[in-house]
Amino acid sequence: MQFIDSHIHLQDYKEKNTQQIIADLQRMSFFKLVTLATTEDDFTKVAELHNSYPDLILPAFGIHPWYTASLSAGWEKSLQDMLEKYPQSIIGECGLDRIKGGDINRQKEVLRVHLILAEKLHRPLSLHLLKAEDVWAEMSKGLKVKFVLHSFSGSSQFLHNIIAKGAYISLNPSQQKNKNFTLVAQSVPVDKLLVESDAPYQSNPKDIIGFLNVLADLRKIDVSQLSKQLINNLQEFVK
Repeated sequence: MQFIDSHIHLQDYKEKNTQQIIADLQRMSFFKLVTLATTEDDFTKVAELHNSYPDLILPAFGIHPWYTASLSAGWEKSLQDMLEKYPQSIIGECGLDRIKGGDINRQKEVLRVHLILAEKLHRPLSLHLLKAEDVWAEMSKGLKVKFVLHSFSGSSQFLHNIIAKGAYISLNPSQQKNKNFTLVAQSVPVDKLLVESDAPYQSNPKDIIGFLNVLADLRKIDVSQLSKQLINNLQEFVK
C-alpha cells in the first residue's frame, strides 16, 4: 500500500531532522506529502523542499489566518509570483479563525486575495476554518474552485452544507478523540475524503498508516482499497 499526507508543514521541523523524516516516510511508501506554507517566510522553504523532492512533495503557498496582522507591503505579489513559478502548487494554508486569528475583517481581506488568485490561476485551496463557518459561507458564494477543509471540526449541519458544495474533507488521527469523529468519518463521501497529519503540530505522519485501518473499519471497506481511493482523491483534487 501507498499513503498520502494531504497537510503537513515539513518546513517547521528542525532542518537537520527534515531529510531523515522524509527518508523514513519514503521507506514507508508515502506517495505524496502536501507541504503548506503559513507565512511569507515559508514560501522559499517550501519551494526548496519541493525542488529537492519534486515527485514526493507538493508545495502549497498561502498565509495562515493567525499571521494576517503582520504581512509586509506587497505580500500579495510575492504570493502570486510563487504560485506562478510553481504551476503545480496549490493555495494554502489560508482561512479564517475566530479563536486565535485576531481581527476577522483583516482575515477576510487576506483570504479574499487567496480566493481571487485561486480563481485566476485555477488552483485548489487548503483551508483552516475555526468558528467562522458563517463568514466562509458568505465569502465562498459563487466560488468555482476546489477546496479542502483540513482537520475538519465543524457541525454536522455545516458538514452537510459544504459536502453539497463539493468540498473535500481531510481528517487527522488526532481527531479520533472528538465526540463527532465517527459521524464525520462515516458521512464524508469516499471520493471527497483525504487524510493528514498536520505535523509537526497535531499528529505524526506515521500515524496515518494505522489511521487508515480505523477509517476502513468505520466505512466497512478494505484498507488497501481505501488507500488507493485516497491517492485518487488527492490526484483529482490537485489537477
